[in-house]
Amino acid sequence: MLISQSELVAVLDDSPAGVVILDAQGQVVYRNKYFCELTFHIAEQVIACRQDMRIDNFQVRYKRQLDYRILYVSAISEADERINPNDSLLRIMLEKAESSNDMFDAIAEAIFEITGWRWIFITRFISEKSVETISFWDTDRHAIGASYELDDTPCAELVERKRYTLFADVAKTFPKNPFLAELGAKSYAGLIYYGEERKPLGHIMCMHDSNDVDYKFMEDVVKLASLVISSNLLLAQAKSELKSAIDQASIDSLTQLYNRRMFEERCEQVINDFRTIDLDSSICIIDINDFKLFNDSFGHPKGDLLLRLFANELSKLGSEDDQVFRLGGDEFALITSKVTDQAIQRLKEQFEAAQQRLSAVIDHPVSASIGIASLSETEANLEQCYEFADIRMYKDKVRAKAG
Repeated sequence: MLISQSELVAVLDDSPAGVVILDAQGQVVYRNKYFCELTFHIAEQVIACRQDMRIDNFQVRYKRQLDYRILYVSAISEADERINPNDSLLRIMLEKAESSNDMFDAIAEAIFEITGWRWIFITRFISEKSVETISFWDTDRHAIGASYELDDTPCAELVERKRYTLFADVAKTFPKNPFLAELGAKSYAGLIYYGEERKPLGHIMCMHDSNDVDYKFMEDVVKLASLVISSNLLLAQAKSELKSAIDQASIDSLTQLYNRRMFEERCEQVINDFRTIDLDSSICIIDINDFKLFNDSFGHPKGDLLLRLFANELSKLGSEDDQVFRLGGDEFALITSKVTDQAIQRLKEQFEAAQQRLSAVIDHPVSASIGIASLSETEANLEQCYEFADIRMYKDKVRAKAG
């Protein structure tokens, strides 16, 4: 008997794992309650996954069904940690990669710390016959790498084999390569890492000055390193694609400010901050005075220019953490952490100075009105806070017309 859609949703809702389903455009079409309990940071990384991987203390399982991506997220227990001894090696690499500004340098250093091999190279392919070293660990430090040709190198055989490759006495095996002899290299282990659609992007090459090494352990380490590099590159690309899609849905095309949808989401965030950590914020509603008259007098192109310039001025108000939104037409909003009388007065002074600058640029008097209300005034009642700010904005508009 076929299971109905409602029965399937009920099963997923009761799943002990977090479940999220995305359509072909990367939009979330379903998520169960356990997935909703994840932090935003973890959830964002899970949504970007395109393969099985570990994120912090969670294991993500990836499945593709027709045009949908289905991701299952489960917490990793201590018992799970003991099942796979390679997890500790993987954790070291992931921690190194996450804490470093350069993933490749971090992985090279992690391989050295785990294995003790003296020379670790991570390269990228420039062409079929040449590579560029993007990270080089030499004995006890990062060193400057260089480009080199693959001919008469163990890397050439690695590229040809397309699998884990090792040599027990690499300098003797490749006598025409002076670099290997000068280095004093004996052991060699290497593996290609891949990008999207299994495209080979570069390789990991490890060498040591001794044959007394555990090649099987080195194979595990190099394979894990390749996995970490590939997954990080794919994740970075997925994040970039996801961010681009989110930005397109969140940004006002004319002013490049966040739109009303993002304003509403941000309001929910500041309300949560107020309720959980007692962090107060102010909502500012802003409107250009007589904008319709300006549009009718000078035309829509000049009106659009005014909106873009006005948005630019609003973006300079407050601090870096404050956010500006275009709600529609000539109505804007600003969410700021400024709540004291002195801070609000300073914000209003900045707002007045912005109008003066804009009037000079447009070569026409430009004025705008602002109304400000803090969450603490309404005990985090969003509708009431918005209403207070809106009423104060209209009072400011009346004063401007009267003046």
